[in-house]
Amino acid sequence: MEEKVASEALVPHFKLERLLNQDQGGRRVTLLGSLEDKPALLTAERAAFPSDIKTLEVFHKSLADVKNLGTNDIYHWYMASVGHGGGQPTRPQA
Repeated sequence: MEEKVASEALVPHFKLERLLNQDQGGRRVTLLGSLEDKPALLTAERAAFPSDIKTLEVFHKSLADVKNLGTNDIYHWYMASVGHGGGQPTRPQA
């Protein structure tokens, strides 16, 4: 258990040099950096979305700063932030 705690304590001391890799879905990145002046890699992965309807409704309502990245006759691509505005959806500006 002590080894696990010691390993977790290293993460805040990681010094980033550059991005090495990012998967196509944008869920995982591998970073090159150092710990105590020794080369180190940090791989971070975002968790999957929960699938229960209540959580997804809260997520949907929390989207803020929605920007249209592109459209075609079938799809629309957006970028948004998850806001903390009490779950009130934001309207895109015209």
